[in-house]
Amino acid sequence: MERAVFVLREAFRYDYSEIADWLGKTESNCRQIFSRARRNLPERLPPIEQSDADMIAKGELLSRFTSAFLRYDVSAMLELLADQPVFTADGGGVVHTVMRTMNVHKGVLALLTSRRVLTRLREREWVPMWINGELQLALMKEGQLSEVLCLELDASGERIEGVYLVVNPNKLTSIDTSTL
Repeated sequence: MERAVFVLREAFRYDYSEIADWLGKTESNCRQIFSRARRNLPERLPPIEQSDADMIAKGELLSRFTSAFLRYDVSAMLELLADQPVFTADGGGVVHTVMRTMNVHKGVLALLTSRRVLTRLREREWVPMWINGELQLALMKEGQLSEVLCLELDASGERIEGVYLVVNPNKLTSIDTSTL
């Protein structure tokens, strides 16, 4: 119950009256549940534990991906992508980007190796950086963060099963680039 109230209020910004209606509680009860949930949260989440070997492997994979992407290298991309990769772009309705999620191997591969699509990304400086506790790729234009490319690896840590491109300027402003 605490999770439901907390997520509906904190993440989705629903009013306590709406939450109460959905959960069959009173508005004041939902306020108490939310308050208790907030108190029970740790002040800071513990860092994600990663071994040095995992970080080195992820760095090498990011380097191989960057090289393959910048060279339009279809065979290298085939080696890197999992059997069912997913590509998602987030422009937030503010920046024009690939509109729908791509979740077919051939489609993701064609998108990443296209000489017409995502061409502006090849003009950026690609910088590995820590984002949400993981090593990802910050794309810089004239020293400013312009896009972020996050790669989700499969369970083996050797193939890419998710590519998430963030171009929404509202989300990019929350990323600390001082650690670059």
